[in-house]
Amino acid sequence: MSFTIPSNEVITDALGDISQLPDDMKMAVTSRIEKSFKPIPEPEGGDWLAQHEESGQTMKSFQINLSKAAPHGT
Repeated sequence: MSFTIPSNEVITDALGDISQLPDDMKMAVTSRIEKSFKPIPEPEGGDWLAQHEESGQTMKSFQINLSKAAPHGT
């Protein structure tokens, strides 16, 4: 598997529409994005991303899936 660390542009695109955010948050996710998000490290041998190809996900998709999460017994 070949993993590519996402660029700042890819991260910004994944955030989606930020027009409704307060100005300080907009600045954090645009001009200071490298300080706002810890970079994904290069995966090592046993890491999930070293074994599986992932296409990434947008913030909107994350929020939709998060709201569907419910506790369940094991």
